[in-house]
Amino acid sequence: MLEFLLEKITGTKYFYSYFPEGNKNAPGMVAVDYDNDLKEVVKESDDDFENLYAIHAMHGISKGQTEGTVAWY
Repeated sequence: MLEFLLEKITGTKYFYSYFPEGNKNAPGMVAVDYDNDLKEVVKESDDDFENLYAIHAMHGISKGQTEGTVAWY
């Protein structure tokens, strides 16, 4: 599970902070360009081994969401 927050939009790119297991002390950042289907890890979280949470953030946040939770099982 991760929590996320939209930080900014630059052109068609959306930048989200993500927090593994809701840990606000270990933020990471991803960027998603929904128009061009491009995704990138901008900053890894210290709690995100092998970018597992970043991958879930890039694929689990829908365009238009400004904050929320992505959960998986």
